[in-house]
Amino acid sequence: MKVHFITAVWGKDYTDTYLNTVLPNHLTEGNLGCFDGKTGCLFDLYSSAEDIPQIVAHSSFLAIKKIMPIRITEIDKLGGSNENHEYNMSLMTKCHRVAMRRANEQGASFFVLPADQVYSEGSFRNAWEHALAGARVVALLGIRVHKELFEPRFRELFRKDDNTMLAPAREMVALGLQSLHPIMNTYFVDSEEHNECPSHYFWSVGKEGLIARCLSMHPLYMNPVDKTTLPVRSMDDDYILKACPSFTDFYMVTDSDEMTAFEMTTGDFKYGMSGSRKFNLYDCAVNIRSGRNRRHRVFFRRSVFIHYSDLTQEWDEAERKVKAVSRQAREMLVNIYTRRLYPDIFPQKVKVPVFDHVRRVAVFGAGSGGRETGNLTSRCGWTISHYIENDRAKQGLSFNGAPVLHPDDPATWDCDLVIVASQPGKETIFQQLRERELVYRRDFIYYRDTVRVGNCDITLTVIPPDKRQHETKSIV
Repeated sequence: MKVHFITAVWGKDYTDTYLNTVLPNHLTEGNLGCFDGKTGCLFDLYSSAEDIPQIVAHSSFLAIKKIMPIRITEIDKLGGSNENHEYNMSLMTKCHRVAMRRANEQGASFFVLPADQVYSEGSFRNAWEHALAGARVVALLGIRVHKELFEPRFRELFRKDDNTMLAPAREMVALGLQSLHPIMNTYFVDSEEHNECPSHYFWSVGKEGLIARCLSMHPLYMNPVDKTTLPVRSMDDDYILKACPSFTDFYMVTDSDEMTAFEMTTGDFKYGMSGSRKFNLYDCAVNIRSGRNRRHRVFFRRSVFIHYSDLTQEWDEAERKVKAVSRQAREMLVNIYTRRLYPDIFPQKVKVPVFDHVRRVAVFGAGSGGRETGNLTSRCGWTISHYIENDRAKQGLSFNGAPVLHPDDPATWDCDLVIVASQPGKETIFQQLRERELVYRRDFIYYRDTVRVGNCDITLTVIPPDKRQHETKSIV
């Protein structure tokens, strides 16, 4: 299996940090070192003509040659793009586009290694193991740290005799949490200066760590399904959704013990910091919806635990609070956000939910209700991707031409809408979905509910068996 390691770096300060801190960290046995002797590996570097001489002469870079072949591309020669895009590409994105196109043409998967980001020991090895097990994307939370505080201490604590910097996860987390960038402090829900548009939400758990709900995560490893698509903006924006549309292909790192990443950023970087401001559910709901895609909202449903000691009962209690806030914010999307921001689409007195955005649905219930629901989805122009069942005897089978999944299967929730199609189990299933922070009439409906699609109200009317001549007529 071919794999490329993509890095773009230029500029004196950026290059110095990369060569003297980041690359020594990447070279450890549990990171790049675990690929020593493996065929099909390539280190793909993008830099300026001014910085390349310093890079190729550095001892850390020379160490890469002992592990795998290297390809160096001068960013000065990339030139402009003749392609028309909705957004102008940054130079970093341009480098990533070239590197990914090359990897795709050669049938290679790739690691994307930011030149200012360090990883806990074993992160690359663990990501690769997930790749070999079938994951096409390994995504993790990258936390910004104050470079001027973090970097010297990182070198002091983790430098080894061979000049590599091996950082055990918990020791690295302890240092990172002591050196959080000012922007990260504005992501905490109890901050007095809460960020205007946070990409993460943080909850402190004593002095032992934090729980995060993330709207964006760094794709450390990718093996795209669609090898024709390339990033237009940043890696963690729309690209990963287009390249790997199914969430079944994703592995989301939720525990810092497995993989941890810290991004070193200078202290003068102030994006999103707006002075005195407190967290509120309405702003959180708007942020979840505005400018985010389906993949970001799936990320937000799961907690990420960043810790440097064992997880105790205190963490369980904190997680319950996190789930409550997350659920309330998602409910706010229905009760406030959609109605107040889009009054023309959602008039205050209209009670029928609008589902024009829905394409793929999951049906909870592989019985008679599930069979009848096929008529509703056909009329609405929706595709049933799968069924969900609590009955273990039905799990793993096929129903109406679609697979039947267990509620805990990661693929279960990769859909635009869940339709509950069981009358006897309605209340139990509703409770299950609410515990997963899904919101009624936004994330899930009952199969006899009225829905609005394309300005038409559609309802499934259940007709007695003796009067069913044509099932398609049961939708009115």
